[in-house]
Amino acid sequence: MKWILSLLLLVNFLYSKNLTYTNSLINENSPYLLQHSNNPIDWFAWNKKALKKAKDENKLIFLSIGYSTCHWCHVMEKESFENEVLAKIFNKYYVSIKVDREVDVHLDTHYQEILTSFKNRRNGWPLNAILTPDLEVLYITTYIPPVFKYGTDGLDTLLLQYAKLFKNKQALQKLVLKNKNTIAQKDIYAQKDDTNLEEQYLKAMSAVYDDGFKGFFKRPRFPYASNLSVLYDIYDLTKDKRAIKMVYEPLTAMAKGGIYDQVEGAFYRYSVNQDWMIPHFEKMLYTTAELVPIYTRAYIDTKRLLFKEVVVNSLKEIEHRFFDDGLFYSASNADSKSGHEGAYFMYDYEKTHKILLNNGYRDDEAQYNLEYLDITQVGNFEGELSNPHYNNNFEEDEEPKRLKQTLSILKEIRKTKEYPFVDKKVITSWNAMMVKAFLHAGQINKTYSQKGLKYLDKLIENSYVNKQLYHYSINGVVSKQKALLEDYSFLIDTLLYAYSVNYDKKYLNLATDLSKESLTIFYKNNFFYLDEQHLALATFNDKYYTSPLSTLFKSLITISNYNYDMKLLYKVKKILKNYSNQILSNISNYSAGVRNIIRIRRGDVILKASKKNLKQYSKKIQNIKYPFLYKKHEKGEDFLACDESTCFSYSKDFDEIRQSINQHIETFEKNNFD
Repeated sequence: MKWILSLLLLVNFLYSKNLTYTNSLINENSPYLLQHSNNPIDWFAWNKKALKKAKDENKLIFLSIGYSTCHWCHVMEKESFENEVLAKIFNKYYVSIKVDREVDVHLDTHYQEILTSFKNRRNGWPLNAILTPDLEVLYITTYIPPVFKYGTDGLDTLLLQYAKLFKNKQALQKLVLKNKNTIAQKDIYAQKDDTNLEEQYLKAMSAVYDDGFKGFFKRPRFPYASNLSVLYDIYDLTKDKRAIKMVYEPLTAMAKGGIYDQVEGAFYRYSVNQDWMIPHFEKMLYTTAELVPIYTRAYIDTKRLLFKEVVVNSLKEIEHRFFDDGLFYSASNADSKSGHEGAYFMYDYEKTHKILLNNGYRDDEAQYNLEYLDITQVGNFEGELSNPHYNNNFEEDEEPKRLKQTLSILKEIRKTKEYPFVDKKVITSWNAMMVKAFLHAGQINKTYSQKGLKYLDKLIENSYVNKQLYHYSINGVVSKQKALLEDYSFLIDTLLYAYSVNYDKKYLNLATDLSKESLTIFYKNNFFYLDEQHLALATFNDKYYTSPLSTLFKSLITISNYNYDMKLLYKVKKILKNYSNQILSNISNYSAGVRNIIRIRRGDVILKASKKNLKQYSKKIQNIKYPFLYKKHEKGEDFLACDESTCFSYSKDFDEIRQSINQHIETFEKNNFD
């Protein structure tokens, strides 16, 4: 039945496009590649056949990387990839290859790293590159306009320029050598000072913190969940108020801002400007997945209802829009079906005002509610449309009495519109992140952790087939693509967290097995790679989400201490030391890696007890504010507190064991920081 439905959807999709042209992407299952299957460009997917074709025909490769819900990818398609004149140039001089960055994460990461070495900044999509048949990079950038304009090269000039260069062997080799040297420079890391890393990190983050709009780095403004998480850990370790200020302020600003969907819940990918007001309207599963645990933690510590509402409404929206049969879809588009960015999410003042009046609001009451949500006559986006967010000109005690009713009416208005395209790929790594978000939210309501465990079992059933982990599935069919490092990393991490929720050893055992596999598959010649072909090196850079490599190291430390595996722990410490200069070279961007170094230095505390005791005292255990405290189920009536090599306290009295743990932590502080 599922294959019939898939076929009908595909036929529907095809007949909604211009069928004048068809290229080889018609045979792919990626929604992004299928979106380009009727371009006049003779696109190929990245595979041996396409790469061989470039060599056999001695043609340059035009590589274009994007994803199905990427706004600027759609813009470039309409402007350039549907352009028949440009298509003739592409087809004559190039083998053109399309890559879905969500499917081939390793390829995207590899070329994003190369682009960074040229541009020295964070990048995005679409990513476009011109390569030799041997995959040497000649040119690399993001969006390219179709024609030369305002002194900027367009595809009309670039394509012919590099086709001409390709014939000049001397000039070609000179450029290849120059670019190779530029790329090689990014792998050179000077010796760095690693003393008092917590203070170093606080200073680095303070330097990029915007005290006005409450966020990090410049525009566009991303949530940077990894930075927030590490700052929270440092606060728990040091009680330094600088750290918690840079956590609670951004969490509050985002929760009230336009990057958070005030009407339906869940987060957009980033804010266009520094003020959090106007987002890029696509919703990525991983954005909300990484923020929910931090908001949960903040609510547990502060009891601020704002933080709880973000968790509850975000998970509700994810289950509404991105959920099917226990699994989660990857993303939704910024553009509505009409082609206008954000059209589904925004409001026209006059129409909305009239609807409020029809719902019994007084005129002044309707105006006040709309002003509070910054829905104005002039608009805060394009064409007098407004994206709802809490107006910064209001104090908290000025909230309209009927605000919740107003938001409910705004939700009803959206029901008259068609929701943007949803990419229905089920990506193993991103699903693992979202499952972990549900498990974390179980601290607010146990129903979430019950759901999380159920969703985790479904994910394992779907993605771990005959002891082989796979990267993604679509329409119920598991792809043939084997799992990447990120799939192993985030699934292992979630399995370990699930073990800490219900202490079922099947999760710990599977995490242990997968960690051994990951070392065998992805670690070679003292380096980690993102893929089993060892094309793309893994780094500690937290980009769109937390570094998979940092996440794997975090899990390897946990597993070695859970299983008393000193050999593994020694190996992990040794490898991490080899990577330390890379991590310390840019600590504000390598946050999770910094956390691993701090953790190794301070050491884990493993609290062992029976399931009954661990569950009975769960809230008291939670109140021990040490981020490297882990719980393990063992038989016996006593509580046992251990570090990585010894058990330093045992007692039947939890208060006594808690006191011993606190004393153990204080002794370390005194010996190392006084």
